[in-house]
Amino acid sequence: MDFRIVAAGLRRTYNNTSNIHGVNTMSISERKKEIKRRRKRREQYAKMLAKIEKADTRTRNKFAEKLRGMTPAAETLIERWGLK
Repeated sequence: MDFRIVAAGLRRTYNNTSNIHGVNTMSISERKKEIKRRRKRREQYAKMLAKIEKADTRTRNKFAEKLRGMTPAAETLIERWGLK
């Protein structure tokens, strides 16, 4: 949120992800992009998990590092997939 000076005084301006009531909103195109990113990430997880099942310890550690770069919830997935 930033403030801009106008003739009548100070006026609040909001970015496109929140409206004046503080509720997060986004355009349809942004929502579609977000859904596409989530689907792509899910596909990447599935491929990675299939490779992890066949991998040795050294390769599993590499996959764990890749996973840490992909998502903030990496530690949860690493524990769930048995990469530690």
